[in-house]
Amino acid sequence: MKPGKLQRQVQLAMLTAVALVLHVIESLLPPLPVPGAKIGLANVATLITLRHMDFWPGVAVSAIRSILGSIISGKFWGLGFWMSFAGATVSAVAMGISLRLSRPDASLVWTSVIGGIVHASCQLIIAVAAMRQPALFAGAPLLLGLSIITAVSIGIVCDNLDAPAQRLMQSGKRG
Repeated sequence: MKPGKLQRQVQLAMLTAVALVLHVIESLLPPLPVPGAKIGLANVATLITLRHMDFWPGVAVSAIRSILGSIISGKFWGLGFWMSFAGATVSAVAMGISLRLSRPDASLVWTSVIGGIVHASCQLIIAVAAMRQPALFAGAPLLLGLSIITAVSIGIVCDNLDAPAQRLMQSGKRG
């Protein structure tokens, strides 16, 4: 295996581990006041991966984190798993598309907001379909509003981590 390829795999494994740790930490925090709402801490690792490693690695980090997080929490294959997995994966795809359509130096805030809206929408659709309760859509404005607020916060964190992440991702390419 070439040294560059090995380093890339190690970086991807580290970002997946960071995403999983953030996922577990978030599961230990008190719930937000809106059912189903989360801060989205693991999206920090997903966004950094999307920005610095490309589209499919970012989607992989999100999907693997969701699978492993569900196994660790004992919710694998349950409704919560499907809501998490679909929301995380589809939002990572949406954020990846957003990044591809934006300037390379664009803020990650709007990309994070897109991810937050897509994640919340996907989870809501799955919950309504699984529970056969269209009345759940009544909570959409509150869920989406909170998702936007938390996504802006995550985007600001990612903007502040962008330069250090760039240096870290490039550090092994020099030598």
